Amino acid sequence: MSPLRCLKREVCPLIGVLASAIIGIVIDRYVPQSAAIYWVVVVGCSITTIIGFSPWLRKVCTTTFICVVFALLHHFDWWVVPPDEFSRQLPANGVALAVEGSMMSAAQYVPATEADVLSAGISKPRMHFWVHITRVRQLVNGQPAWITTSGRGMVYCRVSQAEDVVRFREDFKRGALVKMFGSFHRYQNGMNPGGWDAAEFYWDTRRCFQAHCSAPSAIELQHAHGTFSIMRVFDSTRQWMLDNLERRLAPRNCAVAGAILLGERNQISVQRMQMFMCTGTIHLFAISGLHVGMLALVLTFPLRFFPRWKGTVLTTTVLIIWAYAVLTGGRPPVVRASILISTFCICNLSYRVVIPANTLALAGIIILAHNPSSLFQIGTQLSFLATAALFGCRSLLRQTTDNSALLRFILRLQPWPVRCVFWFVEAVTASFAYTLAMWIVCIALVLHGFHIISVVGIVLNVILAIPIITSFVLTLLLAFLEPVPLVGTALGWLCQWSISLLDWIVTSTAQGEIGFWWAAGPTRWWLISFYLMLGGVALWSRMPRLQKSGFALVALYVVLSIGWCPQRVGLTSEGIEQEHLGLHFIAVGHGTAVLLEYPNGEVWLYDAGSLMRSNYAGRLIADVLWQRGHSRLSGIYVSHADLDHFNAVKYLAERFQLSFVRTTPRMQRQLRQAVNTTAVGVLWAELERQQVDVQAVTVGDQWPIGLAGDISVLSPQRGERHESDNEASLVLKLRFGNQRVLLPGDIEEQGVQRLIAREQGGFEIVMLPHHGSQHSLPKQMANWAKPQVVVASTGHSNLPRQVREIYDAAVARRGGTVYVTSQQGMVSFKIGLDGFTTIVAVVP
Repeated sequence: MSPLRCLKREVCPLIGVLASAIIGIVIDRYVPQSAAIYWVVVVGCSITTIIGFSPWLRKVCTTTFICVVFALLHHFDWWVVPPDEFSRQLPANGVALAVEGSMMSAAQYVPATEADVLSAGISKPRMHFWVHITRVRQLVNGQPAWITTSGRGMVYCRVSQAEDVVRFREDFKRGALVKMFGSFHRYQNGMNPGGWDAAEFYWDTRRCFQAHCSAPSAIELQHAHGTFSIMRVFDSTRQWMLDNLERRLAPRNCAVAGAILLGERNQISVQRMQMFMCTGTIHLFAISGLHVGMLALVLTFPLRFFPRWKGTVLTTTVLIIWAYAVLTGGRPPVVRASILISTFCICNLSYRVVIPANTLALAGIIILAHNPSSLFQIGTQLSFLATAALFGCRSLLRQTTDNSALLRFILRLQPWPVRCVFWFVEAVTASFAYTLAMWIVCIALVLHGFHIISVVGIVLNVILAIPIITSFVLTLLLAFLEPVPLVGTALGWLCQWSISLLDWIVTSTAQGEIGFWWAAGPTRWWLISFYLMLGGVALWSRMPRLQKSGFALVALYVVLSIGWCPQRVGLTSEGIEQEHLGLHFIAVGHGTAVLLEYPNGEVWLYDAGSLMRSNYAGRLIADVLWQRGHSRLSGIYVSHADLDHFNAVKYLAERFQLSFVRTTPRMQRQLRQAVNTTAVGVLWAELERQQVDVQAVTVGDQWPIGLAGDISVLSPQRGERHESDNEASLVLKLRFGNQRVLLPGDIEEQGVQRLIAREQGGFEIVMLPHHGSQHSLPKQMANWAKPQVVVASTGHSNLPRQVREIYDAAVARRGGTVYVTSQQGMVSFKIGLDGFTTIVAVVP
């Protein structure tokens, strides 16, 4: 009998219900209809099912009924917006307001991020909490008045003293009524294709704005204690547990302990998070079925010695499991695991057979009924995929175990050391099989969402199985027993040792830089087709031989896909040749990043930087590269040594295996001598570590980009003296057919005058020099360049009025447009031999 025979429709009816629910939610997300249409369909299906013309028609109507009900749930959850929604009143750039509201969570401390010489500005420690706005102060007929409104969002408040942190934790708790004055910003939609969409991410919980308060005095506590709330008790318990850990553990280990036990990741640096990501162990910091399973293992352990207490132990396990789910935030993966364990316990107590697939479907139905939008969260998707893989692997292993009954009989006659060795090998083999099954099933989704392939994670998770369980159990005990004399000391020492071992293994593996690499990953449509085929084959259990052939066809589909597009999984650095030149001005705030896709398949960047934090700027650029299917970069042109033009190069070099960096002789000297700024020295160290060839280029250097085009350097000229780094910027001209593009860096008066004297004007596409600065002689530049299209890569909401008027008039002569990345998002051009087409990410 096939190990997956239990997935028959008669045995697992809830799988069909879950599939119908998913279809309904997906339809409403991408092809939404009005609520009236949904209600009409619901009534029609109900009447048809009751009348019951035929069994087949009743089944169709029942399936349609379930689809429409869940589509209706999603419609009210996602599309229906209250008329007094607070975020509707907020402009895109934010506004200073005074508001009143109630806190939806306890205030949490966020430490200052680690110093980063590649980032402008200094991060300061903050407190943050979720708030529900009830009133906002506005001018009505020229007089200030409090207007009723509604909305949820995140509030950040800078703190500089320990007393402020203590006051926030003691007074500002869930349910407290507060009055605030700060800068309120609406969460922005993604400005680049493939980038993170904050507005969409937070809207599934109706949280749509963030507020920044400059000091604790900007938040006034009006009423500290509202009505009794059980959630406030859980908040206090959570903070008490974290305080206990903080008293016994070193700060570095305390951050890991808080993340493993409660999912508190605010204290963990970005660098450490990346190490766990690269080694495939980042799931330790995301409370999921692993943590709930470890807790259930601890709670049910007494049953091995006291089987008569089964009822008490299992009931207590269910209660504690759900308390832990609420304590850690009640995320879908935790709820899913809690439902599974609760079902297993109830079935065990009632002497009923547990059908894993049916139970998993039940968990999915409950989660989608509570929050339909969780279907589109990658954490929820990975949780259910990993669990399905575990169930399938468990069935196969059980079949193997049943066939080895004779071996087990012989083993009973062996000495205990032999039995111990056999059990150890069996446990390691089973652990490896489970890990491998989850990796195979989930790797496509992980690669699509996180763009990393961590093969070393398969082995590392098996090696770390005992340290992970030990660390979790010791951290749990320490969080509750720390106040007990001697016991707290002993547990603190053991927990410190266990977490240090875990952290050392992960850090050493990550620093070795083996067993993982970054890649673009599959497209969304490929991902959907892959999982539809895999799920269909897994559920097709009536003919085992055809099922095996189906799995073979899925594997063949994967292999052929990799062979067709090897660059998407990072197996080749060669790009895809095309008939046009791709030019993409990525929105990175105040900075520059221009993606160049040559017809010959090479992929280059002109500058890669921003005034925002270096890792955030790098991620914005990397998301665009991955979304366009690029896992490798041919090289980067760096115009000059300003942070907003190169601070993301280090981030990209770690992920895209750069071959070249081309820059000016002035910056090359600064890199080699590392005397300009500390940031330049950090960049040079990374380029040397990655063995990137740094080349100095000047006027006259030229490279082909295809049969009908080339890229050439217009400035600087060798031997020229410049007043500043801006004047020495690398200026490039791209020519493809009869189309010309100008990328002028940050040249100002001196650089513009030399460029005009040296080169003949006339360009189809021009990037504004120095982000549209008035110091770059806009009138002379516009008259010389005669642009058809102008792009300003800037973080400012608008260009200076004089600059905008000059370039509006210039492009109007050729029927063109001025684009600003802070308004339109990423601006893309598909340049052919005789013309080009324009695509903007955000339609104004």
